[in-house]
Amino acid sequence: MTTWKRLVLISAGFGAGFAICAFVIAGVIYWYSIRPKPWNKNALKATFSTMEFDTRPREASYKVDFLYDVENTTEQNYDLNSSNFTLFAVLAEGNTLSKEFGHYQAEDPRLDGPAFIPAHGKARVHVLVAYTYPSDWTSEQKNDGKKVVTALNYRLRELTGFVAYDQPNHYEIDMPEGWRNWDDVKKKD
Repeated sequence: MTTWKRLVLISAGFGAGFAICAFVIAGVIYWYSIRPKPWNKNALKATFSTMEFDTRPREASYKVDFLYDVENTTEQNYDLNSSNFTLFAVLAEGNTLSKEFGHYQAEDPRLDGPAFIPAHGKARVHVLVAYTYPSDWTSEQKNDGKKVVTALNYRLRELTGFVAYDQPNHYEIDMPEGWRNWDDVKKKD
């Protein structure tokens, strides 16, 4: 075989080998970019702080504000954009995720908080839920805090916490309940 033919065959072999390697590398990069990514449960950690409710005697529902302290454990500021979140309740029955936050939910719950949480900082975040009053309640009953607390305790027994999924960042924020051991919640009315 002449030298130029051998040179052409060697060059073609190297070219084909390079093309195959480039194709395999591109395939691996593509697969890596589309593979399912696990949810990061450690970037943002929530602890239950307290809960508040607001009665509105002239309206059909009362508002419940679950307050959580959320710690950003990352090295970067975290932009808290509530539109990025999908918010679920964790139901006591079966430890199931649900878009319904218990019986008599009046409107979609929402997550609210500051614009961002600094790196290694904490911020107060609110989970806001509205529940309808029983239809036979009068304005006086709707304004009676003890009566509303009794109705709220029924709702609290249905929940064991909340989970918020930040889909763009693939963060999962587990927000555990802090009310399960409250005496009024434990006893059945």
